[in-house]
Amino acid sequence: MRFIAAGESRASLPKLDGSLWVTGSNGSGQVGLDARQDTPIFESLNLTSPQDA
Repeated sequence: MRFIAAGESRASLPKLDGSLWVTGSNGSGQVGLDARQDTPIFESLNLTSPQDA
């Protein structure tokens, strides 16, 4: 882990393997997870490049 990004009600951390883990308030999709529910624990965010989508 190199750094943690945190806001008022959410946080994210990249791992050395390239994955991104997020947690926090997600009522409007701020965390980037498909569900619009808050996530109280860190969850892996599925990252795809635009050409993969």
